Amino acid sequence: YYPNGSLAANVLGYVGLDGHGLGGLEYEYEGRIHGRDGEMRVARDARQGQYALMSIPGREAQQGSSLGITLDRDIEFVAERELARAVAETGARSGSAVVLDPWTGAVRAMASMPTFDPNRFNDFPSSSWRDRAIADSFEPGSVFKVITGAAAIDAGIIAPEDPVDCGQGVIQVGNYFIHDAEHESFGVIPFSQVIAKSSNVGMVRVGLKLGPERLYSAVRSFGIGETTEIDLPGENPGIFRSVSEWSGLSNAEISFGQEVSVTPIQLAVTLAAIANGGDRVRPHMLASLDGVPAPVSPATRILARSTAAEMNEVLK
Repeated sequence: YYPNGSLAANVLGYVGLDGHGLGGLEYEYEGRIHGRDGEMRVARDARQGQYALMSIPGREAQQGSSLGITLDRDIEFVAERELARAVAETGARSGSAVVLDPWTGAVRAMASMPTFDPNRFNDFPSSSWRDRAIADSFEPGSVFKVITGAAAIDAGIIAPEDPVDCGQGVIQVGNYFIHDAEHESFGVIPFSQVIAKSSNVGMVRVGLKLGPERLYSAVRSFGIGETTEIDLPGENPGIFRSVSEWSGLSNAEISFGQEVSVTPIQLAVTLAAIANGGDRVRPHMLASLDGVPAPVSPATRILARSTAAEMNEVLK
């Protein structure tokens, strides 16, 4: 029984009639939390009436492990409330939200819409059982400029105050013209403003200067195109093709978040690396097992501390 109803349902999962976990943490940790049934051996007569315990000993039932998770119930409640409001206001078919501790990778909230009540999951369409924060991938667009910008600063090819020609909102790459958002038009502005104003053209210039190999390596270092290895079932690795599969336009388009597909949890890990000083953390749900704190996977350094600090200021 789930006393909080639909709260965090897409993360917790649900249990079938046989008592086995069928989704979320219920499925991921089934072997630890299910326990083992007990057994008693008895003698019965022809009418199936019990008349004596048999001399063959039975087996004591074993309680399953107690799972402590990283979610904060209050933060989860607020995340779900605000996500539901945003989905309703925009008329979206679905949505997701992630709150991640950038230093430890602990997931404090993971909300999905639509959602369901795990106490009666069969009353809801199966699509509502989906944990969209890890299972759904999408083209990130301008959020991806954080990766390109960090990679360029880390490679030493640009600094936040360096000028970038944004071409009055248009740039030609091969036979193709890339534009800034509608009605946007910038000339020469500092790189920090390229990100602040989200100029596609300015980021294309920086991305082309970075080049395919360095851009690819940087994107991979953030974990794009592979699973984060979060302890939940059904994680989508997203899509990020190798350089050998890029077209003549790929270097430019990937620079501002096209031709790539990411999940919300991947983006959370990406932004956490900027926030925490340059370390890629592994997101996780398990906090403790039977009261014993779970070990935290070590982080991987992917950016210089100075790069992360500069990007922090740019993003502010």
